[in-house]
Amino acid sequence: MGSGRFWAVCCVWVAGLGVLSGAAPRGPVEMTVRVWRPEDGLPDRTVTAVWQTRDGYLWVGTPKGLARFDGVRFRAVRPWGSEAGEPLAVTVLCEDGQGRLWVGTQGSGLFVWEGEGLRPVALPVAPSVPIHTVTAMDNGTVWVGTGAGLVEWRNGRSHLFSVADGLPHDTVSQVSLARNGDLWITTAGGICQLQGGRIRPVRFEAESTGRSPEFLGVYEDRQGNLWAFGDTYLVNLTEGKRVNYFRSGDVTSVRIWTLWEGRDGRLWIGTSGQGLFYFTGERFVPLTLRSGTLPNDVRALCEDRAGNLWLGTGNSGLVCLSPARVWLHGAESGLPSGPAILVASHPSGRLWAGVEGHGLWMRSGDTFQPAGGWWRGAVRNLVSAVAFEGPDVMWVGTAGAGLYEVRPDRVIRYGTADGLVSDDIGLVGTDPAGGLWVAPRSGGLQHWNPGDPAGAAETAPVPQERVTALLVEGQEVWVGTESGRLWRRRGGVWREIEPGPWSEPVAIRSFCRGAGERLWVGTDRGLVCWTGRRWLVRSWADADWVPVRGLQMDAQGGLWWSTGTSVYQLPPAAVRRWGDGDLKVRPRRWLVPRSRSEGSLRWGWPQSVTGPDGRIWFATESGLVSVQAEEVPEEFPAPAVWIESLVVNGEAWPVPRPPPGESRVNGAGHLRLPASLRSLMVEFTAPLPAGGERVRFQHRLDGFDVDWVDDGPERRVRYGRLPGGHYRLQIRARSEDGSWESEVTELRLLVPTPFWRSFWGMMLWAVLLAGSVAGVVRWLSHRRLRRQLEHLAQQEAMHKERMRIARDMHDELGSKLTRISFLSERALLETKGTEATAGKLQAIADTSRALLQALDEIVWAVNPSNDSLEHLVSYLAQYATEYFQGTPVECQLRLPRQVPHVPLTAEVRHEVFLACEEALSNVLKHARATRVHLEMQALNGSLIIRVEDDGQGFEPAASSHPGQDGLRNMQRRMSDIGGYCRVTARPGLGTVVELGFPLPRADA
Repeated sequence: MGSGRFWAVCCVWVAGLGVLSGAAPRGPVEMTVRVWRPEDGLPDRTVTAVWQTRDGYLWVGTPKGLARFDGVRFRAVRPWGSEAGEPLAVTVLCEDGQGRLWVGTQGSGLFVWEGEGLRPVALPVAPSVPIHTVTAMDNGTVWVGTGAGLVEWRNGRSHLFSVADGLPHDTVSQVSLARNGDLWITTAGGICQLQGGRIRPVRFEAESTGRSPEFLGVYEDRQGNLWAFGDTYLVNLTEGKRVNYFRSGDVTSVRIWTLWEGRDGRLWIGTSGQGLFYFTGERFVPLTLRSGTLPNDVRALCEDRAGNLWLGTGNSGLVCLSPARVWLHGAESGLPSGPAILVASHPSGRLWAGVEGHGLWMRSGDTFQPAGGWWRGAVRNLVSAVAFEGPDVMWVGTAGAGLYEVRPDRVIRYGTADGLVSDDIGLVGTDPAGGLWVAPRSGGLQHWNPGDPAGAAETAPVPQERVTALLVEGQEVWVGTESGRLWRRRGGVWREIEPGPWSEPVAIRSFCRGAGERLWVGTDRGLVCWTGRRWLVRSWADADWVPVRGLQMDAQGGLWWSTGTSVYQLPPAAVRRWGDGDLKVRPRRWLVPRSRSEGSLRWGWPQSVTGPDGRIWFATESGLVSVQAEEVPEEFPAPAVWIESLVVNGEAWPVPRPPPGESRVNGAGHLRLPASLRSLMVEFTAPLPAGGERVRFQHRLDGFDVDWVDDGPERRVRYGRLPGGHYRLQIRARSEDGSWESEVTELRLLVPTPFWRSFWGMMLWAVLLAGSVAGVVRWLSHRRLRRQLEHLAQQEAMHKERMRIARDMHDELGSKLTRISFLSERALLETKGTEATAGKLQAIADTSRALLQALDEIVWAVNPSNDSLEHLVSYLAQYATEYFQGTPVECQLRLPRQVPHVPLTAEVRHEVFLACEEALSNVLKHARATRVHLEMQALNGSLIIRVEDDGQGFEPAASSHPGQDGLRNMQRRMSDIGGYCRVTARPGLGTVVELGFPLPRADA
């Protein structure tokens, strides 16, 4: 036994149990015992009061303080303002109808817990007066029994009853409220009643003459019987009947401390000197254990909602007695230690079990005994299967020693010489006709009848693979194999069921007949069901739930199975949901595996059986296990999640209460956090006193977390800085095996937005930002405007300069070139010289005209009044017409009907004109064309100029051709202005030159 919690497992046998009125449950009661001591967090080894409040917490009062227990940890509870003071010596605990917990102490007065703290309650007696009992009524009245009288407290007002008011004695030890509203008061001087505001003494003869007992209390059971209990006896006040004393031990050392009536009708009695008793209606019966002992000083009793009985002891700590619905049988049942390999039930109900290395054991009464007979030693280590044929024949299969027929008067061994296929037997089953179905461990299945030699050779048409599951029901036989194949024999005909729902071979381990045609099949991969037409499959990810070896269905329709060491249950409602396709169904685990691994598979058949009393038995690696299936509730109550503490920025904050009218389970209240939140820690729990370590938690901060976060057994959650806004911290609990899930507890959080992130702060920031942006924009716009004005001024000056240059070139150079041309032509007409002189004069005239034409083009390009698309189109059309005038080439024009008003720079106009001029020149010089077509279009923001002739064309791929340099010049010129030049030509089919360039926007 370590320093942690002490675990002990015991079986409680209660014989001849009766209800006070004759209807108490009978039979053995199996329980587990668990003990908590100061090393586990309990304030003291002596426990004087135990109470479970409606929120699920177990409150434990001791001479050294009060603690609240959730199943995992004890939290000390002290009055307000006395964190470092002397702890309370608690004497009594009581919860009223409003959920308030009243705490009576030995010398500190009365206190009340209302969910936020423990506060003192003013009474008309001194706080140093001990409080012995507290009883609460539905109307809010609280009766407090003290060493100085009886106090009636209601809504802050109190009244003291004393001897002067009719009490037999001022020391009130117990107050009991009857269902009819009468108040029974027990004092050191006797018992009395409070009826109609008046105290009436109650007289009766409790014992023989000469003994004056001290009455300790009055108790009313569920049947309405009033019982007064003294130090060593009970008195039925309703019937006026006295009950015998304790008959064992020193009577003078025994004292009744407390009574508690359980849900099953048992009246539990806690005593000092002889421990825990229960009352049959006629006598006291001590509670005995199969192994271990209970404390002999029981001072407080309380039964929680799950049916666990809690004991407060004099010096042994806090004890919990839990109904053991699943029991592992060992030495206390007479069985040797070791794995159980099989378990079978005789038609009479007697149980047989096989233990590895120890042979067969028979249950007699409540213990197991080894099977007798000479054959037992021969098969001690070889037993592999057991089957019964009526009440007088038991068949025992062995691993290598053949098959034994055991009768009351004889034992016969059969082997291969008697027609068996093998002496190594794996499974055995009997049919109503007296035949045996024998499955050797080497494989196959044989139908064998020892009384019919001809039947010895009959084998089932099952493939020669190992049979791992066998079910014989009348004339119907089901067979499962190691590779997962399922066979059925009905009416003497074998049929293989359609392949199971597994992608690879999976061994079938067990069968269980369900409702109708359903057959539940346990495999190495989980549980499946054959409905008679199709397979139902539900896959579970948890490997601890497989393999499914022993498989049984209880009377309520729930499924139970063993995995080799663990035992699982699928409740009836879960079985129905499973069949309806609910993928969230999870089984409950009832037996925790021990150190052995579940990987090894031991031969033994059958591995589960249901007894005539409804108890289910499993052969497991840990031993023989029994289940009281009829006592298992359909659903377990799920504990609520409670928030216990809040720590904000390292400081403890009070837990907010929910708004009026709102359930605290669903809403834990509202909490406004500081805007400067740096850290948040929330501690929570789900009170489950007898199983807190099996509770698992999930949380989600709605508005921050995307999905639920698994916390496992951790009962706290931490967050750092959170953005401002509204949040909902949601917490829920569930069992470790997934058999229950609590409702969601929600804590609403508000993280205020800092001013600089609030609406007004953002507005201020927006105004400042807008002002800054406006100032920057204004400065930039003014700067840009100045630059634009400067640019416009420069452009205006440049336009003026271009106009001046154009006028000067036109007026000066143009007039002079015209004069030169005129004089040269005049001289040519007046001079009658030689031919050489005439040629020179003609050349001067031609050159002057060409210069005059070039000057006209330059002037057109320089003149800013021509910087538009319209002038470009008209000038190119005019130039083409004049260029081909007087030549054999016919020029055709196709111009757009409407030319966009788009400005063009002088550079663009000049480059486009030169490129177009080059194209027209090539037509005239190299194309040998008779017709040229000039087309101009403004499409999609571009100007496209197309020059097409019907000349001789050329091969574009040729290394050299006429006009090659001009084509390159055209491409370069168009590329400089962001345009393109495409030339399409074929020998004899003419040439097409397409020029294009993007047009600027009209508002550019």
